[in-house]
Amino acid sequence: MSIVIKILEDAYMKPEPAESYAQVVLNTQILGGAKIPDEKQAQEILNLR
Repeated sequence: MSIVIKILEDAYMKPEPAESYAQVVLNTQILGGAKIPDEKQAQEILNLR
């Protein structure tokens, strides 16, 4: 089995990642679109870990 067929089979059998991504994109659009954080905001988010 070629690697491409395996990847396509995995994507077909496990649609959850694509569905999750689609849900995030939809919610982002509903809430007014994506906003890119500035450097300070990004660092604050990283410090939450």
